[in-house]
Amino acid sequence: MPDTVFQTVSFQLGTLVANIESGQIGLPDIQRPFVWEAAKVRDLLDSMYRGFPVGHLLFWSSGVEKGTRQIGTDQKQIVPEHLIVDGQQRLTSLYAVMKQQPVVTREFQPMRIRIAFRPRDATFAVLDAAVERDPAFLPDIGEIWARSPFTVITEFLKRLDASGTKTADDDDLVPDGLNRLYGLQSYPFTALVLGAEVDEEQVAEVFVRINSKGKTLNQADFILTLMSVHWDAGRRALEQWCREARTPGDPAATAFFTPEPADLLRVAIALGFQRGRLEGAYTLLRGRDAKTDRLSTAARDAQFAVLADAQAKVLDKSVWKDFLQCLLRAGYRSSSMISSDNAVLFAYAFYLIGKHRYGVRPKPLRDVIARWFFMVALTGRYSSSPESTLDQDMQSLPEAADADSFVARLDEMIDQRLTNDFWQITLPGYLATSTARSGALFGYYASLCLLDAPVLFSKMRCAELLDPAYSAGSSKTHRHHLFPRKFLEQRGIVDLKQVNQIANMALIEWHDNLAISATDPEVYWPAYLEAMRHPPAGAARFTEAEIDSMLRAHALPEDWPGTPYGDFLEERRKGLARVTREAFERLRSGRDDEPEPIWPPSSGAIELLLSDGETSKVEMKSTLRVPTDGRETPPKVLEKIAARTVAGFMNHHGGILVIGANDDGAALGLDRDIQSLSRKDLDGFQQKLVEVLARLLGSDVAAAVDIHLAKVGVDGRDIALVRCPSYLRPVYLKDGGEPEFHVRAGNTTRLLDVQEATTYVIQHWRGSAVRS
Repeated sequence: MPDTVFQTVSFQLGTLVANIESGQIGLPDIQRPFVWEAAKVRDLLDSMYRGFPVGHLLFWSSGVEKGTRQIGTDQKQIVPEHLIVDGQQRLTSLYAVMKQQPVVTREFQPMRIRIAFRPRDATFAVLDAAVERDPAFLPDIGEIWARSPFTVITEFLKRLDASGTKTADDDDLVPDGLNRLYGLQSYPFTALVLGAEVDEEQVAEVFVRINSKGKTLNQADFILTLMSVHWDAGRRALEQWCREARTPGDPAATAFFTPEPADLLRVAIALGFQRGRLEGAYTLLRGRDAKTDRLSTAARDAQFAVLADAQAKVLDKSVWKDFLQCLLRAGYRSSSMISSDNAVLFAYAFYLIGKHRYGVRPKPLRDVIARWFFMVALTGRYSSSPESTLDQDMQSLPEAADADSFVARLDEMIDQRLTNDFWQITLPGYLATSTARSGALFGYYASLCLLDAPVLFSKMRCAELLDPAYSAGSSKTHRHHLFPRKFLEQRGIVDLKQVNQIANMALIEWHDNLAISATDPEVYWPAYLEAMRHPPAGAARFTEAEIDSMLRAHALPEDWPGTPYGDFLEERRKGLARVTREAFERLRSGRDDEPEPIWPPSSGAIELLLSDGETSKVEMKSTLRVPTDGRETPPKVLEKIAARTVAGFMNHHGGILVIGANDDGAALGLDRDIQSLSRKDLDGFQQKLVEVLARLLGSDVAAAVDIHLAKVGVDGRDIALVRCPSYLRPVYLKDGGEPEFHVRAGNTTRLLDVQEATTYVIQHWRGSAVRS
């Protein structure tokens, strides 16, 4: 018989649980501190109750004090005799149920696992409100081990009797079922125990080999296992980042996507080793020489140093937040518009590669990654064979560390995918589906955000309804059937794949959805168009230009209700593809020609605006009247600077003045300005701002701007956003001397002389009645 590094030991469940409670059995650092879903715990208990086998355990004799985690939330001051290598999920779950103890969940939060039991028919159930109200269930089976079986059985029968649901058989079935449940503490487990002489490297290897047989773990899990042995601080950093990212207000917290440790590890591998496939990463990090096939401690340490450097960059929360601005720029607002987590993760990898390996500057990097993400999400690039595809994409990147070549290569790959055939043939084909989580559908939704399109029949913008800051906790929008389901059923169209096609859906406010119900589109459509053109008293009127823009964004010709349903679906799919292409072309060409932003802006839109810095349509001022640079500049001088910016925007094509942020978009706050006022609050600041604009530009101009006060950043600093529309007449700044005429030129405000101003006014307001 060959020598083995293990021996076989038999345990009863009660002994295992007692040893866990005392600390004699502990969890080594190579394992994950997570528990199963409650339904899986229920199934485990059901199998044990029926006498089925539930698998072997693998322990490691600790011998000396090793790095361990112990099960549960109460830590014991004892060196465990055995460490769990395999079977931790089973034992953690059973311990939590039998001892009624909280454990740490996948979200890094303490949680109780409550399993109920119905002794009449030996049924286990996850405790919920309905089960808890049912007197036929023992709500928490932990009671049977926490108290004497006799007491639990007696009280259970009394409760049944009091509820009037007790049957003649219960006197026999209840004691039998609950006593048998209590007997689970004698359930036998077989453990394979590795000897104390086995080192951590061997334990990790055994763990990987056992789990790889049943595909229980993936390659990322294998690497995390190895990290626990050779670089535990790195693994703990991953877990800490993910735990903090689930805390509201943390810089890593986001409405898009909360990665798991394995996700962030995958990005670090991509950045550090330029690998998409993790198949060889485990071997690489073990320090195996490709030529000699031997393990080398020096090689292993060198590879872990590369991983450590890459992981530090991945876990930089400020960089993560900057990357998320790329998704906002691409029109995506939250996780509800993301059909593939890989699309986010791999775009983050390219963002980091562009930033650290190629030195791409922030704005061009954000722009190209926004285009890249739009393409990836729309086409489902990483939906099939994601690691191989990522590997190919990274291998095709230019060798020279040149920023322009990196951007050019990504744009080249985008163009190779988004061809005329894609827009005209492939994308309409992708849209021929009824799935509610289609990359093509979310690409169209992102396009509506990029085009600042309104919701159908509404002046509310699609981006507003899709923004989680607006929609959280309510159902403010519905995917409306343009041809209502019941209407189609009455005409013999019952196939849900046809009825629920993307092309038959439109974003619409819930009250309109309810009002339309099953109405014939040839009835409700003209009625809504008439109401938009000639609204009842108190309702908003739509101009013909607004209606045309709405119909174009929703790919609806005005006479669509009379089109046969099949023809309608085909034509609208083409229309949706055209709208998506138009939005992408706008994304490709930049944002200077985009329509006015949603107002008031969402928190995500404000973050994006600040991160963009100053543009032809955005100007940042750190203060309204109190200098922030230490100089003794008089308040009236600073007030005039703000007013001339407003005038410059209104004399051009409009824009937004941000007060309380520096040129780079970093929020400084309004505290200095507020403290300089007689009324020291935000209302006082707003009153002062209006007074300044009225005094220097005129009361009508002051009334035409929109002022929005917002809190930004982790520390919630106040800023003011002043939306300045393109005005119907020239706006002059008057401060006691000759009137000044300012106009926006690029990302600066320029003072024109008399001749320049006269020429500009004639050209800009030609055909209109111009008055000074």
